[in-house]
Amino acid sequence: MLPGINDSHMHAPFFGGTRPPLALDLSFPQVKSIKDIVEAVRKKARETEPGEWIRGFGWDQGPLEGCKSDPSMFPRRKDIDPVSPRNPVILTDFSGHTIRVNRKALKIAGITRETRPPRAASSGTPRASPPASSWSWGPSPWSPNSCPF
Repeated sequence: MLPGINDSHMHAPFFGGTRPPLALDLSFPQVKSIKDIVEAVRKKARETEPGEWIRGFGWDQGPLEGCKSDPSMFPRRKDIDPVSPRNPVILTDFSGHTIRVNRKALKIAGITRETRPPRAASSGTPRASPPASSWSWGPSPWSPNSCPF
């Protein structure tokens, strides 16, 4: 007889690692706008040692103020860079398939304007722009050595 929970690719440990105190809770209704996400990162950055990672999980642009009327609106690097200059930041969406990072995280991962996204991933940022701060699905450039997953 098998137990009722049979998870072949480890959702349970992943879920545990995405909850406070290991990560900021960025789910609705904890956050209701991009401004709320920025404030949560700002607060965490004040109490986190320089160089330590700040992780957040659960953002969903669907219910966020400002995003409901403009589906192209997401939390962006330009939103979180000013409040977290000393810490790398990675914010994962509710599905676990899209991440947003700040400039410090990009630097640690070695991602520049010339970095091409992996074949199965999409970067969400045109090549003429600064380095992509969003990655969706598939392999990402974040290795265990560059980011604490």
